[in-house]
Amino acid sequence: ASDPTPSKLKGSRVIGLSPQHKLAVREFATLTGVSDKRCSRAQLLIVHSTMTEMSRQGLFQGEVPSLEAIAKVVPSNMKMVHDSCRAYDEQLLAQRAQRRLDKGFVITDAGAAGKRKETYVIFSGFDHIDGCVVEEVVGGEPISGGGKKTAELVKEKAAQISLDLAGSATDNASDVIKTFVAEMQSSFDNFVAVGCTLHILNLVLMNAYHSTFGFEEMGVCSALRCGYIINYLMSLEGNLGAWKKWACDNGHKAIAYKACGASKSRWWSVVQSFGDVYRNREAYSDWCIFMANGAKSTSSYKAIFEEAATWLQNQKVTADLAFVLGFNVAFWDPEMKFCQGIGPWQKDLPAVKQKAGYRADEYSVHVVLARRKLIGLNPFEDDRFSDFQRERALLSAEIGEGGEESERDFMDKQVGAPYL
Repeated sequence: ASDPTPSKLKGSRVIGLSPQHKLAVREFATLTGVSDKRCSRAQLLIVHSTMTEMSRQGLFQGEVPSLEAIAKVVPSNMKMVHDSCRAYDEQLLAQRAQRRLDKGFVITDAGAAGKRKETYVIFSGFDHIDGCVVEEVVGGEPISGGGKKTAELVKEKAAQISLDLAGSATDNASDVIKTFVAEMQSSFDNFVAVGCTLHILNLVLMNAYHSTFGFEEMGVCSALRCGYIINYLMSLEGNLGAWKKWACDNGHKAIAYKACGASKSRWWSVVQSFGDVYRNREAYSDWCIFMANGAKSTSSYKAIFEEAATWLQNQKVTADLAFVLGFNVAFWDPEMKFCQGIGPWQKDLPAVKQKAGYRADEYSVHVVLARRKLIGLNPFEDDRFSDFQRERALLSAEIGEGGEESERDFMDKQVGAPYL
């Protein structure tokens, strides 16, 4: 009861603490998610409370240290803790790399959160002692300046652990596939650059989609426009709550969530969005009508809701949605599983040492077989396109006798060349 308030105590200044203790403090901060500012106080409270409880249960002999005594080994400057731990990490990584790796491979990607863009750097290499691939995250920090600055960061990280880099794997942004690679090749002999297979496949599929079905355009009825507009309407202020309430009140509680939005450059977002729209199009259409007739609906939004409700009932849009979803099951899913799968060369390794995605030895053959599989797809007979076959039959009935497209004409439009 006589102990001072934890927030008023001044903790250790890190100097003199063991590396093991500082690493444990960092782990505590990471696991709890507590801010650096509150980390010291949180440690004081939990350590003191734990020791008091152990004493009460007879698991701790002697007098429980006061908060002031505990504060002497609780670092108050978390920046110094992080800096010290980072130095330990680099030292241990350098020791492992020098002992186990002849060459390294760098994997970079940039992620954005608002205006903050962070570049993540992973070094990977073949551990010739354990006979497996090892990966180490060596960077995750804001970088401005594009590929040149990224290269400077990577070179700095490689120099810190004396690692010779043999190549890189990145997405296909010009600042990394060109500028970054050029900078790296100026410093590392025979540096080989490759693009991420899934990024490349994403570009191929989105370009093919746009050339076949068109871009998303305001006022133009299309599957992509429906995938965009439903998410947009639900995102407007107050509308998501209105949709959830309407869905629950009208027997659609299972889908009372925001529909995924379709991005014109992200294949997976298109698939997720099309899945929501295709499965829930009747409910979405009814909700749009409800919102269009609502007292709070302005004239401009009333027209958009009415337009969306009509498009969701369009049989051509429905058939397009079903075609893309069938194609995703028939082609994209297996390709993504292959790219993210474990290569056969790792089958004898313990599961903990197996790494997904390292399949370069298979790709020269796989890309040829994948192309043959792609060309050989027949949406009119393949059971994975059963929804499309049903929707197309309904579309043909709407067109009427004499207006139905032949399979050859349909496929000519899809692939831009005669269907053989």
